[in-house]
Formats: sequence, C-alpha cells, structure tokens
Amino acid sequence: MSARLLLSGVVLAALCACVASSAPVPPPARDPTAAFPARPESEAIAEALAESVRGEWTSVKNTGSMLPVLSARDLVVVRPVDIRDLRVGDIIVFAVPARSLPNGQLIQHRRVVHRVVKLLDCVRHRIDSETVTDCERVRTQGDNVRTADRWPTTQATLAGRVAYVVDGRTNAVRDMRSGRKGTVVSAADALRRELGPDRLAGPLFADAVRALEGG
Repeated sequence: MSARLLLSGVVLAALCACVASSAPVPPPARDPTAAFPARPESEAIAEALAESVRGEWTSVKNTGSMLPVLSARDLVVVRPVDIRDLRVGDIIVFAVPARSLPNGQLIQHRRVVHRVVKLLDCVRHRIDSETVTDCERVRTQGDNVRTADRWPTTQATLAGRVAYVVDGRTNAVRDMRSGRKGTVVSAADALRRELGPDRLAGPLFADAVRALEGG
C-alpha cells in the first residue's frame, strides 16, 4: 500500500467531517496556481483538522482575490465562531446573497473566503470591571482586491474563521492565528493541540497522528 493510500485511509477511518465548497467573487486576475489540484493526502489532513475543530474544510477557488496569502491550491479549515469574537485581520468564510448577472443569469448561494477589514455596529458595555465591545457585523475584502465587499457579514451568513490552511500540493499546514500569512506547523502538532490528550487517547486518533507524522 502506498504512503498516499495509507495516510488517506488511516485518517479518513479515524475522522470524518463535512466537505464544503466555496464560490468566491469574480476574479481581479486569474490565479496562476489553478492548475494544481489538491492531493489526496492534503484533503485527508484538511478533513482531520476540520473534525478536530468541529468545523469544515473547503477549497479556495481560482479567483486570485486572496493572493498571495491564499491560492487555488490551498484548502482552508474553518472553525465555527461567534461574530463578536472576530477581529480585523481574521480570514473568514461567509455566504453572500443571490444576485443576477448582467445577462440575467441568477447566481444562487455563494461562499467567499476574504479578510475582515472593519467591525460594524459595535456597542461597548461593561462586564464586571471590564469594558467589552461587541460588533454585530463585519466588512470584508480580498487581499488582492482594491475595494471592500459591498455586503456586510452577519452571524447568519458567517460560516466561520479560517483556523488552518493546508497546501494542496505540499501538505504544509499553516496556523492562521498568528500573522496575516499564518505560521507553519506540523499537521500532527496541530491535531494534538486541537484534540487534547483525552480525545487522542483512542487508538484511531493515535494512528491518525502517527500517519500524519509519516510513521
């Protein structure tokens, strides 16, 4: 059995997650990485991480709107989040309303992967001795787009915050909690961090970690 089949088989047997697809906005420029589809190992890693954050994973379409941080070969792992916990700089996945193209064609439910650039409808209030600011909507924009998205994101349209990015060609994993581009981590370490010792105690999860480490 090849290493590819071993990794996919072990991880997929240990973990399952919902597979989502995103359909971002029309491109400012075509993504030059569009010709590189994700490898089965990368999809298995994304699926394992999605299960560990109790979220989902999705591919990035070749619009080029998030270059150079995200390209068409990337898979994003999405963690559910309260919109009031979002901060400027976070990359999120959200749905946008249906709309009609100039030719009359109706575009139904679409999902976009863009960055939060502004917090909207914010209210400050005190909890115990601390002042807390809660914002009910956010404005987003692609890193490679000159203008912000015209639709604000609400809790109802928010799928979640991008927690990890998996390179579909190299299997490299980035933790997106630090910096605009994220920090490279090993898939096994990310899985350990998210699952914790209790959930990792079972033999299936232990096998999954060993597979991700190449053992």
